[in-house]
Amino acid sequence: MKNKNISSSHLLQYGFLAVPLAFAGFPLYVLAPDFYATEYGVGLSSLGIILLVLRLLDAFQDPLIGAISDYYRHHTASIMVLSSIVLVLSIYGLFC
Repeated sequence: MKNKNISSSHLLQYGFLAVPLAFAGFPLYVLAPDFYATEYGVGLSSLGIILLVLRLLDAFQDPLIGAISDYYRHHTASIMVLSSIVLVLSIYGLFC
């Protein structure tokens, strides 16, 4: 197997995509459990189970999303814009 060197610019581009996901993950795993426990009286164990199920779902959907994005790589910019809109609306809907 060949050893491929990845340039710093490619690493920066790849890492740049993780920034919005980190901003989305923070409220989901830190703020949402407290919000739903205090505002709606949902038990913390129930919230923990829900978050665990979401992580398991994520483990299965990530490779699928990766395969789809590889197939449609010529539409990357459009997919990123659409995904960003869905992300913003989802975070808004989570807390409203």
